[in-house]
Amino acid sequence: MPLERETVARAALVVLDEVGLDGLTVRRIADALGVQNPALYWHFKNKQDLLDRMAEVMLADAFAELGPPAPDASWSETLSALAHMFHRALSSHRDGALVIAAANLSRSETVRVLDDALRTLQDAGFSALVALNATLTISSFTLGSVLDAQLDPYRAVDPHPEASGMLHGGVDSERYPALAGALAEVARVSTGQDRTAAFEAGLQLILAGIAATLSAP
Repeated sequence: MPLERETVARAALVVLDEVGLDGLTVRRIADALGVQNPALYWHFKNKQDLLDRMAEVMLADAFAELGPPAPDASWSETLSALAHMFHRALSSHRDGALVIAAANLSRSETVRVLDDALRTLQDAGFSALVALNATLTISSFTLGSVLDAQLDPYRAVDPHPEASGMLHGGVDSERYPALAGALAEVARVSTGQDRTAAFEAGLQLILAGIAATLSAP
């Protein structure tokens, strides 16, 4: 049977889960499909084209059941739901956030979702510019949260939010008392939880900030 772009993209996602983005090669994808390398270039002019399609498939799967915003849904509920769906898309595959961050999303479901979000915010009273900034801020925060998790070299041994990135192992409490105290508090309240709690807390802060701009003169 002739290959289709989506078939190749989904095979590439399977390979991505096995070897990560650094190990993803056209040869490995071709081997997984049982074809020769040139067969893939018939559908994708280069690896970037393939990454774009992989991102499109990931986002389409995540937003598959998303219809137009409910008439009685508040703008904050709409943005929160979109953030969680985007988070799920980014987390759905190994290095998924890296794939989406590197992709051109102009042909993906992101366009429709952004348009719906902007209309919801403008209907609630936000200007077009504030609506766009608010939506992109939440999108960037969500992407950054998942990137931080997927790139953290210590994630396998300690998945808690206080153990991410360069702050793994804590800081000198005598030199940096405020930061050390804050990290200790995060450790206390997040015991037994994963990074989801940190994502939720950050999302609520952003939503509160967006709400403040609506009530400001």
